[in-house]
Amino acid sequence: MNRAIAGLGVGLAVVVTACTTGRADISPEARMLTAYAAWGEARSQARGWAPDAELQYVEGASVTNRGTVLSDAGYWRFAYRADSRSQQYVVTVTPTSVDGEERTPQGPPGFAIGDATLGTDWIDSPQAVDALDSFAEDTRIQMFLVPTNPPRWIAGDVEIDARSGAVLD
Repeated sequence: MNRAIAGLGVGLAVVVTACTTGRADISPEARMLTAYAAWGEARSQARGWAPDAELQYVEGASVTNRGTVLSDAGYWRFAYRADSRSQQYVVTVTPTSVDGEERTPQGPPGFAIGDATLGTDWIDSPQAVDALDSFAEDTRIQMFLVPTNPPRWIAGDVEIDARSGAVLD
C-alpha cells in the first residue's frame, strides 16, 4: 500500500512538472482567443448563474486583424439575460481568465435591444474580420455582435451579417 501511494506521489510530481515546464513553451498564437472559443467558457458560467440564461450580445475589445484577442490585451464580454433573474449577467473572458458579474440590464452602445437574444448560428470573429478591409497587425479594434435581424457583427462603421459573413449596406 505504501509503495502505491509513493508511486502515485512521484507520478503526480512528474505530471505537475511537465505541465509547468510546458507552459513557458506555449506560443503566442496558442494564446489567441476567438469569440466562439470564449463563448464556450462564458456559456458555462452563465448557466451556473441561471439555467435559462440567454446570450444578448457580445463585445470584443482590442481585437486583432486575425479576429482574436491576445493574452497581453483585450477581452470578449458576453451579456446574458434570464427570465428567472431581474439582473443581467456579464462574463468577461480573456485567454487567461473568466470573470462574471451581475449588473443592471443594458444593451451595447447605440442599441436598445430589450429582451432580444442571439441564437447559436453566428460566424466566429475571424470570419467577421475577414469581411473588413485589411488592417495592420499592431492595430486593435472593438467589435460587437448584436441581436438584430439578421444578427450582425459591428466593427466601426462596418456591419457584417453574422450568419453569412457578407458586409451589409
